Amino acid sequence: MTTKPRLLLVEDTASIMRLYHEVLKKLDVELIDAATGARARDLLDEAVPDVVLLDVELPDGNGIDILRRIRARGLPCAVIV
Repeated sequence: MTTKPRLLLVEDTASIMRLYHEVLKKLDVELIDAATGARARDLLDEAVPDVVLLDVELPDGNGIDILRRIRARGLPCAVIV
């Protein structure tokens, strides 16, 4: 049994999040949402996704800081900003 690739969506704008879901639901992936930087960090501490789709401007910080954290920890995931 193979597991679905995990894709973490970090986006605070609800309409854009819905658009991503509409497009990405056609893929056989597990979609995980984070509307804040804090939630994204918590999710990254729980499990490493295969791909992170990362917004830069978040209500509680900057997506680039999350990217730096991913790289500093050496997490083996692709990141799209």
